[in-house]
Amino acid sequence: NGTAVSRDQVIDVANLGKLAYQPKANDFGNNYATFKYKVVGSGTSDNTSTEYTATINVAPVNDKPTVADVTFTVGDRSHSVSGGPITVTDVSNERNKDTYTYTLVNVSGSDYTAFNSTFEIVKLNDQNATIKVKNSATLDYNQKSEYVVYATVKDNASTETSTIAGPLASEQFKITVKISDEPETITQESKILPLTFGSGHG
Repeated sequence: NGTAVSRDQVIDVANLGKLAYQPKANDFGNNYATFKYKVVGSGTSDNTSTEYTATINVAPVNDKPTVADVTFTVGDRSHSVSGGPITVTDVSNERNKDTYTYTLVNVSGSDYTAFNSTFEIVKLNDQNATIKVKNSATLDYNQKSEYVVYATVKDNASTETSTIAGPLASEQFKITVKISDEPETITQESKILPLTFGSGHG
């Protein structure tokens, strides 16, 4: 009932439902802890049982991942991407174990449709991601210099042997893509043919 139990403390049967075990934060596992106890009956004779052992299993509970807002810069001609990446924050025992899925959210006023036809989110590993320009897309700084969209990240709760809370999605985070106005380039032929001039009589 919120008060620590001490060694040799006698607890009435009516209060057994008030017992709770508190593991360390984000710890879990079978046979996580044990304690020994005896059962004492009423009366004046020797009515104490032999010693028993109670085993505590701590089930893992999934934690919701979080992602901070992120900004990328993309060249309108080279399509080179800088900035980012999209970084997932999660509890230590779920990092490098859970796999994350990114989903764009169609928020009113955002560039959801334009972004979806121009960019895609590409995973760098099981946690983090970046963006890339789709092969069929073109960029023009003068036509559109910035895209703003929102997304969520959902884990797969792979650390949970017994699914408690299940896979969870993060809160929405903002992705800003700034388009860089790159200058046009002129390529020069590597081979120049000489011109021959001659005189003629007409």
